[in-house]
Amino acid sequence: MIPEPRPAARLSHLGLRVRDLPRMLEFYASVLGLTVSDRGVSARRGQEMAFLTGDPAVHHQLALVAVPDEGAALPKLEHLAFEVGSLADLRAVRDRAMAAGAGIRSSNHGNAWAIYFRDPEGTAVEVFAPAPFPMQQPYGQPFDLDQADAEIIAATRALTGGP
Repeated sequence: MIPEPRPAARLSHLGLRVRDLPRMLEFYASVLGLTVSDRGVSARRGQEMAFLTGDPAVHHQLALVAVPDEGAALPKLEHLAFEVGSLADLRAVRDRAMAAGAGIRSSNHGNAWAIYFRDPEGTAVEVFAPAPFPMQQPYGQPFDLDQADAEIIAATRALTGGP
C-alpha cells in the first residue's frame, strides 16, 4: 500500500536549555553572527527566553531557555520545531500525532499557531503554522484548533491588534 501524500513539515528552529543565558547569547552572536530578535520571560514557565536569528525575515532559528543551576545534569534539547503551511496542515499533524498516542497542547503565539507533543522517546516537538501578525515573544495562550480558520484568525487579530 502506498502511503497517502502529506504536506511535509520543514525544520524551523531548535530550542536549547541553557544555564548562563548572557554567555550563550554572546557565543551565538560572536561565533555564528546571530542577533536577538526577541526576549522576555515566559508567563507559563517563569523562565527567561531569548530568540535568535541569522535571517531578518525569520523571527527565530534558535530559542534559548534559561534554567536554574540546580547541580543536576542538564538535558540540552528544549524542543524541535517544524513549520507547516496552514491551519489545515496543523490539524492533520495533530490528528496523526493523537492517533499515534501523543497528548497535544495548543498555543496561540500571536505570530503563529502551534501544537506541542512528545515523540515516543520523550523528545518535545512543536509544529506550527505561521500567523500574519507580529507579537512580542514569549507569548502563548491555549486555543481551539477545531474552530474554523476564520474564527482563529479573527481571535488572533484581536489579540495582536493586527490589521
